[in-house]
Amino acid sequence: MTQVTVKIFGELYKYMPNRLDQATIDVSTGTTLGGLVELLGIPDHAIWVITVNGERTTLDYSLQGNDTIAIFSPVGGG
Repeated sequence: MTQVTVKIFGELYKYMPNRLDQATIDVSTGTTLGGLVELLGIPDHAIWVITVNGERTTLDYSLQGNDTIAIFSPVGGG
């Protein structure tokens, strides 16, 4: 198992445990960023940007212990 910190922005908090905007989550070793998104149940259309440790990356990135993932929803307005 590996622990990662997930920070959620916008309306995505509803997919987090206890509806928090930040949580430490245990994932299996070798879990990808896409696997984490799937685990949380976040639909692709609800995500605008994802970063790992402050850098944009792809969903096939393999999560490492102590990674910090930030998931941003699209922002509306005008």
